[in-house]
Amino acid sequence: KRYFDQATMPTAQQKYHALNGTWRMNKKCSDSMRGYLETMGVTSLAIEAHEKGEADHDTIHTISISSNRYRIKKKSMVNDLTEEFTLGVEAKQQLPSIHSKTDITRGREKTTLAILDGPRQLKVMTRMPTMNGVAELVDTKTVTEKGEYLQVLSLRNATTGKSHVTRRFFLRMNDDDKLEDPSN
Repeated sequence: KRYFDQATMPTAQQKYHALNGTWRMNKKCSDSMRGYLETMGVTSLAIEAHEKGEADHDTIHTISISSNRYRIKKKSMVNDLTEEFTLGVEAKQQLPSIHSKTDITRGREKTTLAILDGPRQLKVMTRMPTMNGVAELVDTKTVTEKGEYLQVLSLRNATTGKSHVTRRFFLRMNDDDKLEDPSN
């Protein structure tokens, strides 16, 4: 109940977004990442390692949204990264070549655009290189009426034509739930 009070009654000085906070993935309700990773062209061995890591360890997202910025820290067995974007502005990032760590080649560019769709939803659209071409991802993050954070990953491999949708559910963490500070 506390979540709805905060989400529907922001103060004039603070623009509150319902996604702000720290969230732990609910493994029981979430889809496997297997189909997503297969669509990306990831090898079977790497997929098995990812599944084991995700089964054995928590996936934590810490989200911060202001009037013009979106920041997410993703922490799991396979990820420990922070991304930050200006809302409504396309960001471009050159990725290293898959053939050489020092060779940055054309076509290895990742573009991302994050937009708010109301006080309970964020869409992040990314075009990125994969192991076998280019993928287009729409990552929609929504706080449901139950107070869960639902992440819908709609992936299309532009090279192979394959597509896949993955749904993952996250529960808000209380301060007592945090074993470590995920913002580190």
